[in-house]
Amino acid sequence: MNDTMGWRKKGHHKGLFDDFTVTGFKLENAGGETGWHITAWRTDLAPDHDYWVAGQDFYSAILHIFYKGSPTNHIEIIHPHINDRIDPAERKAVHRAIAEWEKPTADA
Repeated sequence: MNDTMGWRKKGHHKGLFDDFTVTGFKLENAGGETGWHITAWRTDLAPDHDYWVAGQDFYSAILHIFYKGSPTNHIEIIHPHINDRIDPAERKAVHRAIAEWEKPTADA
């Protein structure tokens, strides 16, 4: 099953977590659901990995930026999740990154 919904960017982050560089776009849809479009790679190796993260689950995804000229992004989230295909160390680094990025800041 594919999920395609309109998503708006709510933030962009990048950081080094364990042995991984992780970049993430936090996105939210009209229903208030949030998820992360993540790209991660080991700092000393290629290639990078690109996926959607919602809660504890990782999914293959295709991102359509400014879908049909609109200000929304459409994401095709491919089910079922691919948790077992992601290296445990990479999953841990990505979850650490998202937890860090979702912490409230003094400015919020």
